[in-house]
Amino acid sequence: MDKLSDFNTKKYNYGYKDVEIDEKTRIILDFIKDGKNVLDVGCFNGYLMNILIKNNNKVVGVDNSESAFRICKEKGLKCILHNIEEDLPFKQKTFDVVVASEIIEHIYDTDKLVKEMKRVLKDDGFIIITTPNLAALSRRIRLLFGISPQIDIGVINEQGDDLSVGHIRYFTVPTLEKLLKRNGLTIENRLSDYISLNKLRFKRLAKFWPSLGTDIIIKARHESI
Repeated sequence: MDKLSDFNTKKYNYGYKDVEIDEKTRIILDFIKDGKNVLDVGCFNGYLMNILIKNNNKVVGVDNSESAFRICKEKGLKCILHNIEEDLPFKQKTFDVVVASEIIEHIYDTDKLVKEMKRVLKDDGFIIITTPNLAALSRRIRLLFGISPQIDIGVINEQGDDLSVGHIRYFTVPTLEKLLKRNGLTIENRLSDYISLNKLRFKRLAKFWPSLGTDIIIKARHESI
């Protein structure tokens, strides 16, 4: 096992219980609908895969965590154990949809991942990427008052508590769009799940100002489409 796979296996050796569908997942499902051949990059415990299959989609997942791979297999889901920093183990133009939800912030070579997602995508297919928004309103307010805007700064804190979730990249709407565009993708839609203010969550406001939302959700297609 390489160092990256070892880290991910130890870090993500819990499965998370499948919970009620949140707003971000609702948006992803609304984009995909049904009858699609879907690749879930960084599928983790197969939560999204399970829902997509129930919606009459064919789904395969790929993850570099052995624990995630094991959990998916226990659920009867089709998952491939593979280092997603490397070439994706699929032929060109295989999938109608490629989803990378909450994974690109963990990737060193983000350009390579986007190129690989594009390579395995059919000409008329689309990509969905979600990632935490560095410029979310809640983070801007925290930073204004000199409080850490909830970003990873290491594996453990001074008390020895493991608070990191393995984020090595942080995006705003413009920077994520720049990454996609320079790799030959056209932005079709940009959304967010909600704008957070303390414990309050505003879904409607996020529709008008996705740049202030908690998560960035982008749908993109081949540049030629």
